[in-house]
Amino acid sequence: MSLGYGGVCHIIAEDASSVLYTYYCFNWNIDEYRNPDRVSDGYITIRKDCLVEPEIHEKIKRFPNGKKKKIVKRIVRDVNIGRRIKEGSIEIENSSFAWQLISGYDRIALLLIDEIFTEYQKTGRLPEKTGYCV
Repeated sequence: MSLGYGGVCHIIAEDASSVLYTYYCFNWNIDEYRNPDRVSDGYITIRKDCLVEPEIHEKIKRFPNGKKKKIVKRIVRDVNIGRRIKEGSIEIENSSFAWQLISGYDRIALLLIDEIFTEYQKTGRLPEKTGYCV
């Protein structure tokens, strides 16, 4: 069962140095923040030089038939989003449907940024679209 709030973001512009996402958020529990039309009026700008690469673990696995296979795992690292915002590597323009702010930034935008960084570390590519729903 869902708690009834979340958000979705997607890329609207990208160049060699940065990427711009637009996002919307909603909260079905509070009438003025429902956002039934999914109005994407929030923006997230991420400089590509602040992206974190995953930790790579490699090992050789031996099978019972004598064959060997190289296994590669991508271990996701924690990202200090607050520090990157203070440095100016990440910029957030809050959505008009933001109902909870943390240090002046939309909570859903911060969660979406965490999803973007996690997906980048898992796949090696910035996601075209990602979401967060609770």
